[in-house]
Formats: sequence, C-alpha cells, structure tokens
Amino acid sequence: MQEQYRTLAREGVHEIEINKSRFLCALAPVANETEALDFLARIRKEHPTARHHCWAYVLGADGGVQKASDDGEPGGTAGVPMLQMLLRREMRFVVAVVTRYFGGVKLGAGGLIRAYGGVVGEALDVLGTVTRQRFRLATVTVDHQRAGRVENDLRTTGRAVREVTYGAEVRIEVGLPEAELDAFRGWLADATAGTARLELGGEAYGEAGRPGRSDRRRGPRESGRARVECPVRTGARRRRACQPVAGRTGAAPASGGGRSSAVPAREGGRRCLNSSTSTWDSSAGSDCSRPPPST
Repeated sequence: MQEQYRTLAREGVHEIEINKSRFLCALAPVANETEALDFLARIRKEHPTARHHCWAYVLGADGGVQKASDDGEPGGTAGVPMLQMLLRREMRFVVAVVTRYFGGVKLGAGGLIRAYGGVVGEALDVLGTVTRQRFRLATVTVDHQRAGRVENDLRTTGRAVREVTYGAEVRIEVGLPEAELDAFRGWLADATAGTARLELGGEAYGEAGRPGRSDRRRGPRESGRARVECPVRTGARRRRACQPVAGRTGAAPASGGGRSSAVPAREGGRRCLNSSTSTWDSSAGSDCSRPPPST
C-alpha cells in the first residue's frame, strides 16, 4: 500500500481559447471507474453541441488504472497528452474531460497536443492539488467528562480527528501514522488515567499535514458552492480570470490564469476585471461585459 499520493483539491472547470476553438477542461476527484464515467456523462449532457469530449483518468494510489480517449480527434492528439499531463503531475484518483467547441481553424496535430495537454496542466494549477497520507484508523472511547479535553488535545497536537460520535460514551475516530501507535497508547493512558479504550481498525488516506480537513461529526451538514467566471482577453490566445460574487462561495482568481469555476452551479451574478481601473466591478464598459457562454 502506497504511503501517500497526490490528487485534486476540488472539482472545477478551466477554459482557454486558441484560434477561436474553446477548450473547457473539467476535473474531478473520483474513487473508481464508475464515478469517472458518471462524471464524463454529466459533462456530455452539459455540452450536447460540442464536437469533442476527450477524457483521461488515473485511479489507484499507485496509478494502476490509466485510460484515455481522443473522442474523434486524430489518434494520440487529445486523450494521450491529457493522460501524460496527469501522470507528469503524479495525479491519482482524478478524471479530466476536455470539451472542445471547434472555431473553424485547424490546429494540426502538434497544436492539438499542446492544447489538450496544456489546458489540463493549467486546470491543475488553478484548482490545486493535495497530498494524502496513509493512516491507521483507531477509535478512542472515553467518558463525557474527559472527552472534551481529549478531543482538544488531539486537535492541538495535529492528530487526524476524523469523526466524533456521542452516545453513552464518546467515540473519537482518529488517523495515526503506524510508527506513532505505541507513543499514542502511552499518551492516551496518561491523559485519561487509564480509563480510555483504544481500538485499532483498518487503513485509510487523509490529507497530509492538514488532518483537520477530513473532520466530521454526526449530524446535519451544509455546504454552498457557486460557479464564478468572466472573460479577460490577452493577445491571440484568450484566457479568463474569475472572482466569486459577494455572498457566494467559489474559487478566487489565479494570476494570469484562464477562466475557471467551482463545481457547476447556477450563477446569481458576477463581477468582472476592468482592465482600465484594475478593479472588479460590473460596469458594462469593462472587458468582461460579454456574458459567459451558456453551459
């Protein structure tokens, strides 16, 4: 079992335009081939009039499953460079789908290879990656009187607290590096005067260096995601930068990047980068006044 692997931080979309052809790269973290193919089907449904939906995915912590498709583009000019970019970045458990709207100008084999591989690389830069570390799962069972202090100590010392369940006793699920198990047993005995119980479970992966991101508690959860996008032109090759609308969640703009968005959702509004004032506003006279294309 691999000690760690790198994967996508979040799902999202990034777009570039080359010689009037639009290339929209949708990336998503996935656990298996079913999820990867479901994501592909979703993108096809969102863009029914696009000429090509080329794709590639890498699964397994060791990258053991690798597949790609050119979807009608000349052989080896789309899916393969997309897959090569994922492997070059050492990505795992991720699917990439590049949707192309043909602009009337042929790019040639070399141009297609650069476009499909390049948009995947840019999308990875914009959306970000995380490293997941292998942990041993363990459950600490402790009485309510000591539970608060134990949980607080676990968090302040950087332990991967994954879940907290309240019942007759409190069960705290943590992720521990295998090498730290003996030291953890000793610490737990001292912290609870020997009253806590430790049960070891299987193995799982958690975000290295930031274990708190995987925390969850029993109970309702809420989340909000919004799509953010607006165009900015730079030379012959058009790229786009984005900023979330106030009051909604989404991705912050990446300096010099293309148009990107969080997971697809309906927009409630947008603010665009005014090139003359270098401020974000909604003025119709800015370079971003043209509405983004419908998806």
